[in-house]
Amino acid sequence: MIVPRITRFAGVLKADLLFQVRHGFYILYLFLSAFYIFILNSVPEILRKHLLPELLFIEVTLIGYIFVAGILLLEKDQKLIECLFVTPLSIYEYLISKLVSLALLSLIVGFGITFAVMGLSFYALYLACGVFLGSLCYTLLGISLAVRAKRLNGFILLSFPVITVA
Repeated sequence: MIVPRITRFAGVLKADLLFQVRHGFYILYLFLSAFYIFILNSVPEILRKHLLPELLFIEVTLIGYIFVAGILLLEKDQKLIECLFVTPLSIYEYLISKLVSLALLSLIVGFGITFAVMGLSFYALYLACGVFLGSLCYTLLGISLAVRAKRLNGFILLSFPVITVA
């Protein structure tokens, strides 16, 4: 019983990763990361040590928040979600796949920026835990708002209170 679930989850995760690559998420964040690295390396080191954690928290964890909304709204628009739930795929497998794939993107970006700015002088376990958990929280928050929105404009409108508080 568990092997079909793992196989199904692996297939959904692979599809999510391919979806993200096909829609240019990784290319977008390659350019954004290069920009952030340039900015961080342009400021004095004492300021850099204070800006890096804030940038990682704001930008890297918000990857999931914004991208999951775009993914869900695009899948809703393409009627993909209705098709998925006719299959044996459970809602939990679907959501965990979104969480893991976007957390993976956040980890890649977080480690890439940190390594380029700090070299090897950082605690990888702390960074991984912080980025992963932050990404999970914000991705879940993005999911909770995206399911209530019909279009991206509606999601942005629903996001104002969240952005104001955060």
